[in-house]
Amino acid sequence: MTPRILRYCMLVAALMLPLAGAQAHPLAPALLELRAVGDGHFDVRWQLSLLQPSRAHPEPVLPASCQPVSAQRSQLLEAQQAVELRWQIRCDAPLIGQRLAVRGLADSGVNALVVLHDREGRTTQALLDATSPSMQVPAAPSVWAVMGQYGGLGFTHLLFGPDHLAFVVGLFFLVNGFAFGLRPLLIMTAAFTVGHSVTLALSVLGIVRLSPALAEAGIALSIVWVGWRVLRQRGQASAALVHGRRAALATFAFGLLHGLGFAGALRALGLPETAMIPALAAFNIGIELGQLAAIGLLALLLHALPRALFQDPRRPVTVTAAYAVGSLGAFWSIDRLLQLAPAVPLIG
Repeated sequence: MTPRILRYCMLVAALMLPLAGAQAHPLAPALLELRAVGDGHFDVRWQLSLLQPSRAHPEPVLPASCQPVSAQRSQLLEAQQAVELRWQIRCDAPLIGQRLAVRGLADSGVNALVVLHDREGRTTQALLDATSPSMQVPAAPSVWAVMGQYGGLGFTHLLFGPDHLAFVVGLFFLVNGFAFGLRPLLIMTAAFTVGHSVTLALSVLGIVRLSPALAEAGIALSIVWVGWRVLRQRGQASAALVHGRRAALATFAFGLLHGLGFAGALRALGLPETAMIPALAAFNIGIELGQLAAIGLLALLLHALPRALFQDPRRPVTVTAAYAVGSLGAFWSIDRLLQLAPAVPLIG
């Protein structure tokens, strides 16, 4: 490795180092769920993910007309890596028009999903954040509103999920960005898209289930693979990649693993009972839009760089990206494989 390339690698590694310690799925929000069980009575569930390191602990805020009628029961959910509180409340007035809120979202750095199941079987959901820490209960939930929320969740999950984003970056450089044309990039990303779309749907619908810890380890190894593949393919024409069926099949297979990761995040959120399919479709569309946004941003950045960086067959930018992506994948692989060392059920 030349000193010039080494300097590139050191710079990118320094910029990407904070990502190494990032959680796999920072999407995992807090969950406030209210389920009607009788005249004015609701079962309340408050769940806080352990995957999301927070600077403070957010707290639910219920309407003043609602009072607790049972003590809180707490439990640790090891499978979901979360802490859960349950209790029951009685509301002296209908919840329609009143506000449900979560205090401390700005200080904690997390979001919160609010889910309300009324006596008619309808489900109302809203994602709260620091800028919108409360929701007003509507007279009737809107399917389009639910789709908008889940589409936004899928979009942000791709862009702010470091492991998924690292894999997409690796795919981009695997086909040399746009230096040799758009078609090779579309072939590889299509294989990834089909793979994760299949397992996302099958896993969320309960048809396929894999241990989250095992899926996370597989996702990390996929990032190592794509970094290694970029280094192996550098200097070759993109046409070789287009006809490289093994690379496309491997990308599809790793897409299956990433779909299980997406599904784990979506299960943590929960799907509305009355709009399950639209919410699932919107979440997947959001993931695809996030993927396209990441690729588009990379294309703009590479277009702004001097052409000399790509005329050199060693392609310093590509080599640097490969080492950075592969190093992150190796770090996550070691960390997640060590977590598998204790007895972890493979199916569940």
